[in-house]
Amino acid sequence: PFPVSQGYPPSPAAETVPVETAVVPETAAAAAPPIAASPATVPAATVSPAATASPAAAGSPVDRPAATASPAAAGPATAVSPPVDRPAAVSPASTGPAVARPVEPSLSRPPSPFPAPTGRRPENGYVTDTGALLESGALVFSWNPVAGADAYMFTLFRETGSGERRPVVSFESPESSYTLEDLSLLDIGRFTWRVEAISRGAAGRRGTPGENLFTVDIPRPGMIRGQVPGVLYGR
Repeated sequence: PFPVSQGYPPSPAAETVPVETAVVPETAAAAAPPIAASPATVPAATVSPAATASPAAAGSPVDRPAATASPAAAGPATAVSPPVDRPAAVSPASTGPAVARPVEPSLSRPPSPFPAPTGRRPENGYVTDTGALLESGALVFSWNPVAGADAYMFTLFRETGSGERRPVVSFESPESSYTLEDLSLLDIGRFTWRVEAISRGAAGRRGTPGENLFTVDIPRPGMIRGQVPGVLYGR
């Protein structure tokens, strides 16, 4: 053993071996053709996908032959066509939801209403009494036909003291007249009758109603004539 203070004994100096370096002229190196490896003597190394993905180690002194890609990684050569200007395709989602367009109104106008029937009788303001009604036995309502109408709506109202109208008779008829035979529907007072020309076709054309007012009154009493009593006594 050697003392610690003195350290280890010095090792013998390594012998330095001189290396002779051969200098190749540049013209000779350029003129020498590259030596191609024969496929029969140097087979191509097959590199797995994992090996091809890792980068090559830098500074490796050994020249390795070119790695051949695996059949899964290698594919047929794809010809690249020159770029062609095409309009951008718009997907249905980018166009947005469909917007409902408002329905344009029809240009056809509805038919104009029929005019009010003329020649209405009893005329407006007519006055009759119960005696005349009982003698005639009926009350006749009439009017002139309206061109284009195929029916008429007739309504008889009774005017109340509060200004209301109570329907007494209402019906639809193709005739241009109506005879009221049930005189029990009438009473002393004021009445309004109304008639309207209509069309019962698909268009359902209506008309302007015409109205007349009449009054049923009590009969007026006549002159009272007494029988001649003869000679008066009792003066």
